Amino acid sequence: MKFLLYLHISLILLFYRAHDVFPQDFIFEHLETKDGLSQVTINDIYQDELGRMWFATRDGLNRYDGNEIKIFKPIPGDSTSIPATKISALVGNGNGSLYMAISGNLVRFDIKNENFITLPYKASVPLSRTKEGIVWNCERKIYLLENQTDSVRLICELPSNIYIRKICQAKNGDYWLGGGTGLYKVNSGKISENLLPGYHIRHLLEDHDGNLWICSENLGLVKRTPEGEITVFRHDKGNPGSIVSDFVRTACLDNLGYLWIGSPDGLSRLNLSCQTFHNYFPQPENSSGLNFKSITCLYTDRQGSIWIGTYFGGINYLNPEFQSF
Repeated sequence: MKFLLYLHISLILLFYRAHDVFPQDFIFEHLETKDGLSQVTINDIYQDELGRMWFATRDGLNRYDGNEIKIFKPIPGDSTSIPATKISALVGNGNGSLYMAISGNLVRFDIKNENFITLPYKASVPLSRTKEGIVWNCERKIYLLENQTDSVRLICELPSNIYIRKICQAKNGDYWLGGGTGLYKVNSGKISENLLPGYHIRHLLEDHDGNLWICSENLGLVKRTPEGEITVFRHDKGNPGSIVSDFVRTACLDNLGYLWIGSPDGLSRLNLSCQTFHNYFPQPENSSGLNFKSITCLYTDRQGSIWIGTYFGGINYLNPEFQSF
């Protein structure tokens, strides 16, 4: 009896160990130009309050409702149409408006009336949504467009030696700034010293436990705990279970406790509980796999699906919750 119990427990442990060690062959769905996309380079992704997906491309704004894609491009003589086709960043306020960085300007789109308005503010990457409103970089000043009042408030001014690419709001209301010069924290308008010098940061994400995940383009993925402890995940050519690349562009959390990581060299999925990576690459013989290795952006929708923007393969998407193994 003891032997059978031991064998039963061992088989259970072996199953879960195998589940973590061997990559799962997810089925990836695709949206490309043949499916109606205006262009295959995806710069940003957003889901509106009606559940529709929006894709910022180099050639127009695309809306996908699950059945068909509608494309928004400039219409000559129509001042309410989109002002240009190349969209650098996209975000929404969850209350009927999208905001985009287009040709260096901040543009608002009313999703009900389908009207575009160029606001009197310059805008460049980053453009982020926080619990207070929309935050963006305007000529080395960080502004907040408040949700409740639609008024604009200055968050901080950037010194000439700080260059940022991403803004993330912490649970306590402070702001994280990351970019080519490192990591900074903003509290009551004051910018901290550089907390990660030497790191060229592309993306920031705070998880449910308050850990900050930092995507760098030169030194891999970094986890910073609320206490300031640092863990660095680097690519190891001799270890197929390491992160896919030291150039990490973007990341998102799914509903199952995994962190998805995008790079120019493929896609990684990190099990946060045991700190193991599964990596995914295009396979020519697999039409249901990832279709392009260079990942530009990641987004988790309210249904738990992961939307993957690529550099030259359009959109890949899957729902890990509905694919059991």
